[in-house]
Amino acid sequence: ALGINATNATEKEIPKVYYHFDSPALESRKKENYQDHHSGTDELKRLKIVVHSDFSSRQERLLPVNMNRHKTSMDVYTTPVGTTQAIMTLRGQLWVAPVVDDDDVSVFRGGGMNLPPRRYRVAPGAMMGGVVRILAVRHVPNPVEDDESDRRLAVMLATDPLTETAEHAFYLIETQAGVTPTFLDMDHLPKPFLGGHVGGGSTFDGGLGSVKPGTFVVSPCGRRMAWSDTDGRVMVMNMPQYQDLQDEDEAAYQQLPKENELGEPMVGDEVELRFSPGGRYLAVEHNARNQFTVISMVDLGDPVGDEKVSDIQVGRIVQATPSRFNSIAPYWGKSGKGANEVARDATLSAMLGSPEPEDVSDVLFFLSDRDIQTDVNSPWGTRQPMPHFQSNFGVFALPMSAVNATDDEGHFTGGGVSELSIQEELDRQGLIKSLLSVAKGRKLDEQETALSGVFGIAGASFDEKKRRYRRLQEAIESVTADSESNDTDTTLRPAEFPSDMDIDFGSRDLSFARQAYRIANIPEGDYSDIVCQTSDAGALVLIEEVDGQSILTMMKSSPFPSDNFEAVQLTPKGFKLDSYGLSTSRDHLYLGFAPVREVVVVPTTVAGVTGVILDADLEQNKVDADGIHLSVWPALEYRQLYDDAWRMLRDYFYDPDITGIDWPLIHERYLPLVARCTKREELDDVLTQMASELSALHVFVYGGEYEQPQFLDRNLQSASVVGSFGAVLKRTPEWKGYKVLSIPEHDPDFSLLDGSEAVFSPLHDALSVDTDDNVANLKPL
Repeated sequence: ALGINATNATEKEIPKVYYHFDSPALESRKKENYQDHHSGTDELKRLKIVVHSDFSSRQERLLPVNMNRHKTSMDVYTTPVGTTQAIMTLRGQLWVAPVVDDDDVSVFRGGGMNLPPRRYRVAPGAMMGGVVRILAVRHVPNPVEDDESDRRLAVMLATDPLTETAEHAFYLIETQAGVTPTFLDMDHLPKPFLGGHVGGGSTFDGGLGSVKPGTFVVSPCGRRMAWSDTDGRVMVMNMPQYQDLQDEDEAAYQQLPKENELGEPMVGDEVELRFSPGGRYLAVEHNARNQFTVISMVDLGDPVGDEKVSDIQVGRIVQATPSRFNSIAPYWGKSGKGANEVARDATLSAMLGSPEPEDVSDVLFFLSDRDIQTDVNSPWGTRQPMPHFQSNFGVFALPMSAVNATDDEGHFTGGGVSELSIQEELDRQGLIKSLLSVAKGRKLDEQETALSGVFGIAGASFDEKKRRYRRLQEAIESVTADSESNDTDTTLRPAEFPSDMDIDFGSRDLSFARQAYRIANIPEGDYSDIVCQTSDAGALVLIEEVDGQSILTMMKSSPFPSDNFEAVQLTPKGFKLDSYGLSTSRDHLYLGFAPVREVVVVPTTVAGVTGVILDADLEQNKVDADGIHLSVWPALEYRQLYDDAWRMLRDYFYDPDITGIDWPLIHERYLPLVARCTKREELDDVLTQMASELSALHVFVYGGEYEQPQFLDRNLQSASVVGSFGAVLKRTPEWKGYKVLSIPEHDPDFSLLDGSEAVFSPLHDALSVDTDDNVANLKPL
């Protein structure tokens, strides 16, 4: 606070400033000729004094969970007893929470046990909050191959506290409710199967390096995983449980080639990785040499071996999109024709006892901006508006056929003219309806002609058909009875691994890529991602940008052979889509909404996805994170943050040799100061000093969780704002003060900072100071 005399008065005329702290009442001081410096009146105003202590930074902190702020990674899975759970990283910790309805939270149920749905911590232990930072987690589908175990597995990417420099490491952990938390204390730490103290360190020295958490994926079959790192490497491996590892062994992994077969760089600095359902193929979204985004498909070899999962054998790396356009968001799905055939053959299999159809992906969906249009009519004028292009993407499909497939077995039935087979398909659909009617009580002999004509099964035993239909009738009655029962299914389900076709890529050119076609009945739009395809009707769920907000949009497909799509926006009114994701198994979609801070989980079916807009209050199928508090010990966290920052500078710096600096020595130099830090601001100072050793631009230290001395009081916050320069002053000893040389004025043409309020110098009007006035005797409080 400053006592300021803005006139040419003498020192005796300067009013005094009086602050009264002892009396609870505000007393008038008119007789004493006291004047308040702020209001200009003779009435005293109490100053709000806040004494802030940093002792809390030396003790445990309990932070209530904010899902929108603290959630950094998430996956969803169905337990062996049929319930749904979410595993998530919350501010560097790993938790599991059930997916429940609002009215189910207090209900005692679940697998025959008299227990409510549980929320529990997986890592770290109660007294270890801050010793490790868990960066990402992925559920491992199909963790068991029998029906006798309820074990659930997950792979987590975390910093290893057994390393001095917070090296990245992968851990395979169990996540069922009865398991003991990992990282319980420093004497009971899990062993990583990759990285950390086993094989971590700089890639320059042969270590794992720094993994990019957003690129880490596990295949939907649960047999393989992939990721990229800060050095641009794309890495793949079989899951460790499918490798023959000894106690001291590190799991084997390998780097993909840096170019696809057409010579385009496949560098992982900016990539998106998506496995095919069976784990054989990996779609890689990456930049071409001309900086356009392209998609390449990597053949990793069939994981199905004779007695175990086969080792990865990298085959062809086929460029699936031309480099003349941007192509993004690959998704392995089914064409309308393929989905219809699988559903049809599955029904026939159940009725006739024939082998079940092979349910594989036969198309790769993606977004591409191939229809380029500019919204600038002319590049002329005073400001020379250059042509720019609208960010419109169309939905494309790349059909895939199996090796040695005939025309009738391939994607394009009838030698490339699918229309020729529509009538036959309609006949088959009508036949299936007739068969289902027979199974419900009609006489079989009325359908004998249709059976013989369409499926060519003449000569088969009519009595055998009737026996099959009786079995089908019994199966239908059994399914109906099960659907009417409210009992929870406690039967453990055996693992079922999805499969992939042996794709015929053709010649080594763009002929395979140019088989792609735009789905014309889905209008172009500002799409940014393909989230999923529903498992029942083949509808595509997209992320569309509308008025600066992300909107969940479903393109609902009509029954085959129609190729029409209906757009349905799925974001409930009054809410904003804050985050989204697809489970590793591709069975669930999770959606985070603001401002309610809720995460909703829905199955990837048309009914499940459309149910989001029917739940106006977001009370159904939400992740029950209420009451979760995160235990954090600042002293442990400060050390972890310091080690993590040092490692990030090592692995992100443009020169692997750190310009010749002994970087490990720098770590040792500043480490003793970390133990003396009592608050985050002091840690920031240490980090700044450490980073300054690089003498590099664009290296900053900012952000983080700081204590709030103002306790969110807006008046106190505004009073604590650092002031700006109000004038240019020159000291004048003869006046015992400063001469005002200039006062910044607002620009009359640019007077509004945010469109609503003019910005002036603090001295412009408040003190009526003019240039050449004297500001004497600046007195600090």
